[in-house]
Amino acid sequence: MKKSLLALCAVACMASAYAQEANSPVTFTTDGVRFQVNEADQTTVTVMPVSSSYPADVVIPEHVTDASTGISYTVTGIGEEAFYLAKCTTLAIPATITDIDGKAFWGSYISALEVAEGNTVFASANGILYSKDMHKICCFPPEKSFGSYVLPESVTEIGAYAFCGVWLTAFEIPARITTIGEGAFMGTKLRSIEVPATVTSLGDAVFQNCQKLAKVVLPDGLKKVPEHFLATCWELKDFTIPESVEEIGLYAFSQTFTYGYQTDIVIPDKVTTICAGAFQGGRGLKSLTLGKSVASIDLYAFAQCSGLKEITSLNTTVPTCLSFDGNDDEVVYAFYEVPDDCVLYVPAESLNAYKSSWGVKFSDIRPISTGGVEAASTGADNSMVVNTGNGELTVSSLNPVEVFNSAGVKVAFSSTGYLNVQLAAGVYVVRSSSRNVKVLLH
Repeated sequence: MKKSLLALCAVACMASAYAQEANSPVTFTTDGVRFQVNEADQTTVTVMPVSSSYPADVVIPEHVTDASTGISYTVTGIGEEAFYLAKCTTLAIPATITDIDGKAFWGSYISALEVAEGNTVFASANGILYSKDMHKICCFPPEKSFGSYVLPESVTEIGAYAFCGVWLTAFEIPARITTIGEGAFMGTKLRSIEVPATVTSLGDAVFQNCQKLAKVVLPDGLKKVPEHFLATCWELKDFTIPESVEEIGLYAFSQTFTYGYQTDIVIPDKVTTICAGAFQGGRGLKSLTLGKSVASIDLYAFAQCSGLKEITSLNTTVPTCLSFDGNDDEVVYAFYEVPDDCVLYVPAESLNAYKSSWGVKFSDIRPISTGGVEAASTGADNSMVVNTGNGELTVSSLNPVEVFNSAGVKVAFSSTGYLNVQLAAGVYVVRSSSRNVKVLLH
């Protein structure tokens, strides 16, 4: 009986292995080039990477035969990282190629791509790969000198990984560009960049690992900061999230605010969702303001932001912090490794609700001052009275007055000591002589 059971198990395992093998992609190597049969059209194949990387004299054929079966195929694709570490400097792309993965040439020594004239999908100019109609740049070869390159006037789309890993320090995105694909500038040496308002589609990880990137300007109208968008941009220091943003994507700023180049971040009032790991590793942040619509904070959104001294949450309803099962309120995980004595400022009317929900993490929860701060000290040089109402801030002081928003930007000043100014809703710091007062405008 035992032998019968063992035999049945062996047959079942063999059947499972056979089924798995039958479902695996068909691959073969001819003349040193590895190919995979395309599932959608099994008369065609895609060029795939080889373990030792391709040599300098590699050639992509238009047609190829699998010697083991005698079946011939048309070569129509170049797959992901197919030419990683390839030693060729110039690569000819035959007329039959209709699909090229965005990362096909990443990490190679290629400095020029040459497309056959008969190709109906792609074209090349000066060794750079474009779509046939020249509306899209597909790949700027990783080892090509960037020099004074500018996009042709016909280009309206920057393709996925188009400039990934290219040694460029400056680039102007023209106001005609409508689409920037995933990873388009990943790993470049950009110092600053402005995304024009014409861009209506932004891919994930567009500027990921741009470690020298200090200034990024995003357009008003942007609804979501994409996933991994500015992750590992260590030197970012002049960044403001547009007021139009409603969602901050997965790991959007992970490991970015690590070294203190920027110490404050403000989540705008339209943001409702902060996804997992969005600001993870932001050890250099000291101050965080959560806008009044933030309702959901996912796992580890602010994990390892161990330098935070204060957090201001403007929502009168306590935001939900998601747990591993996506249901329970887990503020400890959302703010993992944020110091427990980080001061949390919340709306006065919601103080008890925050203490009940977030008190397990934060030991010092205080109401936000909304005006009518400390009375002036008689005869003191730093005497100051602050009042708010209807979006107006009124300050009376014996000394010059400065007003800063929660990002640290000066928004108002009076040399006389009297100030009356209309400001957008939010948290502000009023400074006069040695006195600093935080106020909230509704």
